[in-house]
Amino acid sequence: MDNFDYIIIGAGSAGCVLANRLSANPNHKILLLEAGGKDTNPWIHIPGGYFKTMHNPETDWCFNTEKNRIVIIEKWFIREAKLWEAVHQLMECFI
Repeated sequence: MDNFDYIIIGAGSAGCVLANRLSANPNHKILLLEAGGKDTNPWIHIPGGYFKTMHNPETDWCFNTEKNRIVIIEKWFIREAKLWEAVHQLMECFI
């Protein structure tokens, strides 16, 4: 089993930047973990495709909140993409 100096969980924008910065030192051994896959879905790269990726189990974890007696809306949809640098790629459509 390998030993690592740093283990980074999540290859979103922040996780990738952190891994990149730490890897600048060749003495550091880094493990970057991501549960999602590569961004092979063509809708990710098309500005209007953002809406095609919502509620899609290939690109989204499809999380919802539990019913809340304080909030009027019973359940909220939580946008949590499952791709390398996913949030950045999905949100760049609006920039």
